[in-house]
Amino acid sequence: MQKYLSVGFGFQAGSERSAPAIRDATRLQHDERMQARGTIIGIAGLPAQVRDHGRTTMEIFEGLLPTAVLLLAGFALIEAKSFKRAFDIALKTLREVAYGPVQARPEEQVK
Repeated sequence: MQKYLSVGFGFQAGSERSAPAIRDATRLQHDERMQARGTIIGIAGLPAQVRDHGRTTMEIFEGLLPTAVLLLAGFALIEAKSFKRAFDIALKTLREVAYGPVQARPEEQVK
């Protein structure tokens, strides 16, 4: 079965905007069901950038990218039979809670 990475974006205010019953049901029921199937789910921590142009000096910058419009809210590594099914699964978690966009990307093998 194909693997898809779903990525949700949003802010805490978007999560707080959701009705508590929807938020709780999403986190407790849907996420637990997905984890029981073996789906890897996570909440994104604070970001950092790593740069090492020309392999001379590694620089690590902690914090948000200066051009970020929305924060990375969370992710899941989903196994699904189709792209549409992966989106259906991702949207049940992220759309209800984050009030932000969702991306889904198919896993591609490194050659």
